[in-house]
Amino acid sequence: MKVLVTGGAGFLGSHLVERYLKGHEVVSVDHLGSGHNMIDGAEFINHDVAKPLALECDLIFHFACRASPPDYQSHPFDTIRANSLGTLNLLRLAKKNNAKLVFASTSEIYGNPSKEFIPSKESFWGFVNSCGPRSCYDESKRLGETYCFEFARRGVDVRVVRIFNTYGPRMRCDDGRVVTNFINQALSNKPLTVFGDGSQGRSYCFVSDLVDGVSRVAEFTPGGGGFKESRVFNVGNPFEHYSVKELALMIKKLTNSSSEITYHGLPVDDPVDRVPDISKIKSILGWEPKVSLRDGLKRTIKFFQG
Repeated sequence: MKVLVTGGAGFLGSHLVERYLKGHEVVSVDHLGSGHNMIDGAEFINHDVAKPLALECDLIFHFACRASPPDYQSHPFDTIRANSLGTLNLLRLAKKNNAKLVFASTSEIYGNPSKEFIPSKESFWGFVNSCGPRSCYDESKRLGETYCFEFARRGVDVRVVRIFNTYGPRMRCDDGRVVTNFINQALSNKPLTVFGDGSQGRSYCFVSDLVDGVSRVAEFTPGGGGFKESRVFNVGNPFEHYSVKELALMIKKLTNSSSEITYHGLPVDDPVDRVPDISKIKSILGWEPKVSLRDGLKRTIKFFQG
């Protein structure tokens, strides 16, 4: 099988490349705007997915997109193009090759849900600000899903994974996300910068668990029901749910850091809480995460220490 991974030099994409090199031919496509994780054994093509791509393939993972809020807010049009034009181009490629396509969507499509929608099910439509500073990412991912649904109605084999907070080795140290921020600050004994009062909750999934879940979505044979019922899955870790302040204290302890915790204003549209309901992927595919936050952080800290 020939596997195409867009965003293959990125954090998640590089781990997918590595997984599928075990028994398959893999092509990694990336324009190197935010990731530089080159995996030996894979063919690499420097290419922007917003432009059409011509090659033969059997399975496509569309993971090309900036994912950290500071990064995508600094490059909004690149982000929008990756999820709109990029998704459209790759769906056309999938149709031409009669290939499967897995689209990396996000928990951000749920926006800032109220308590009755936490944990969030795949059936939840979301509370999203279409004009906010995060909308370049949130809304373009929603549009990417819309493209997927329309192509699925026309016979293309498409699956969507809504990815919740994921961390692990190969994250960029300067990507601006909470895990990397805290690890870098703690290792340098600099203040740990908590936005808001630190009470906002997040669920943390280690990258090996995430890749296992995504690959199961790619490889299963869907049953009956509509597209959304059978091919859209949350992938995340509801069991490792902590406040941002608790995460800061855990990283401080694991790094034996002398850092103090400082508090700053909460960013616009920052979700109060984010928890996946994974009952669907568990019941259909038998998947649930295995790595605890403490163990995953230890591995990630070791990576950042070199």
